Amino acid sequence: MSGRLQGRVALVTGSTQGLGEGIATCLAREGARVVINGRSADKGIRVTAALRDLGADAHFIPADVSDRTSTTPRAARSRKQARFRRSVHRT
Repeated sequence: MSGRLQGRVALVTGSTQGLGEGIATCLAREGARVVINGRSADKGIRVTAALRDLGADAHFIPADVSDRTSTTPRAARSRKQARFRRSVHRT
């Protein structure tokens, strides 16, 4: 990890597999806190555990981003749980 993204938060939609998972892994290796998002809880938990094994701060929000009613309450709740609010670096 180079730490270039230390103190930053990345929300990666569709990150429970494939390209999204790869992007989340790269961001985590650079030091970002990563929020994993996808429809499959099993896959999300697996990816989150893998990122934590790398030493990353990772959290999973199960949601279908194409369904607005699915995302709004979950994002607000997870924001409080993860306490990301204070860790966002504004440039």
